[in-house]
Amino acid sequence: MNNKLILVVSLILFASQTECQLSNSVRPIKQPIAQNNSFRPTPKMREAIDARQHDFYLYFSADQAKIKQYTYQFMLDKIDNSPEYHYLFIEEYLIADHYQPMIPQLINRLTNATKVGLENSFDLIIDERIKSGELESWGHGGVVEDDLFTIAGRANFLLRRITDEDFGHVSMYSSANELRRLQQKWANWYLKQSIEE
Repeated sequence: MNNKLILVVSLILFASQTECQLSNSVRPIKQPIAQNNSFRPTPKMREAIDARQHDFYLYFSADQAKIKQYTYQFMLDKIDNSPEYHYLFIEEYLIADHYQPMIPQLINRLTNATKVGLENSFDLIIDERIKSGELESWGHGGVVEDDLFTIAGRANFLLRRITDEDFGHVSMYSSANELRRLQQKWANWYLKQSIEE
């Protein structure tokens, strides 16, 4: 009898411990990630920032003054609400000037699977959206591995571009658990960069 009781209690403890470990890996972040002024870019992120700033002047020489007035709040609003690819293209470069407030905001958006859509994307290739008929294929163009039709996909795309880190991709089929795991990886990275000197 005692052996059976010990076995049952052991199995219950094991199951609850395993359940706890599994749920911890996909639990949403309890509080939004806040900007941390002690965040320091890694050397490869610093290179990505420098490259983005350099390329900004090449691509936007005619509109530099106007675009430089865009605030990070304006950029976040476009991520959340505008289907126009033009804004994402600008943000890909302008984020280099706003990475401190933007990174935590983008991490917070990684679990938001809201579909915004994508218009005027020229020859962009997002394979799943081409197969679904939502994006036209021109037979050539830049391949994007994140689903720019969704807020989560846009956030991950911009995080990968400015940090030069890659913790996974957001597809049109990403589950809520997959998005939470991706968010947790980015949150861990951000917090680690905020305490290392």
